[in-house]
Amino acid sequence: MEPRQVATAGLGDGAPQRRVGYVTTPELAGSAIVRDLLGELRAMKGVRGPAGG
Repeated sequence: MEPRQVATAGLGDGAPQRRVGYVTTPELAGSAIVRDLLGELRAMKGVRGPAGG
């Protein structure tokens, strides 16, 4: 059985967007790996962390 054809249409500038966030606990935030990850995510988005970076 062949797959059905799917039509697509551009949604323009008002298209819905999906955003990915992150959550951590104070215990995990203390680990170097999680701090580095959060720093990288903030740098990508241009957001400063609670201690300025």
